[in-house]
Amino acid sequence: MFFGPKVLRPRENFVGLIMIKLTVDANILHSLLRPSESPHEDANRLWSLHKNGAVTITVTTRIDVDVPRDPLKSAMAALDLLRIPTIGRSDYSSYDGDHYASEEELNLNNVLTKMLFPEKQNLTQNDIADIDHLIGHRSSGNDHFITNDGRIVQRSNELKSDVGISVMSLDRFIRMYSSST
Repeated sequence: MFFGPKVLRPRENFVGLIMIKLTVDANILHSLLRPSESPHEDANRLWSLHKNGAVTITVTTRIDVDVPRDPLKSAMAALDLLRIPTIGRSDYSSYDGDHYASEEELNLNNVLTKMLFPEKQNLTQNDIADIDHLIGHRSSGNDHFITNDGRIVQRSNELKSDVGISVMSLDRFIRMYSSST
């Protein structure tokens, strides 16, 4: 079975149940790996869903920008999550992980920059990583981008209608999933 970037759609898992494909932001993994951080309980529930095959959790290659140092970097690596590529950028990308941006991805980069950071002239490294997470997520075909980043969650309706990216906070996804099972 091919698991390339364009085949990450909900599909039946090994027991015939629909599997939801998620891309998670680093802040969700922070909550999972640091019990003192809120919402640790929801992050544990999401991890259980992943381990039971109900959802698949992926991260983009830009996770290395969000989590550059140990011990958290090693803890995240130990989770052994599938990494999906995003657009290549100098000083951000590894040679074996990202790809050249298509014209569509370059246009998406511009739209996301204006949508998420309309007031900023100079983006920070984390701002660019947020944009790249969303580009990688969309290119993967995954179902939902899960984050607790307020700026991104506040734009979820606009992201869905304008560029086709479904964004949810972790608690909203857990509530939605719980009510549908």
